[in-house]
Amino acid sequence: MDYKELKIKSLGALEELLAEKRDLLRSLRFQASENQLKKVSSIRKEKKNVSRIMTAIKNLQNTVNKDDNNKTE
Repeated sequence: MDYKELKIKSLGALEELLAEKRDLLRSLRFQASENQLKKVSSIRKEKKNVSRIMTAIKNLQNTVNKDDNNKTE
């Protein structure tokens, strides 16, 4: 998932996507611990996806907060 794709999504959609990716990451970790996972590198990819989503959420929240601060002044 590209960061460009994440920037255009709403906060609710990003939080929902984050929950899905965290569940996927959890299941990948369980599969790796049971030696059922063929590509262990997929864990690293999903961790990066989770980080990208969290960054997009934080940036979206910061822009909303800046807009609110500008309106009150």
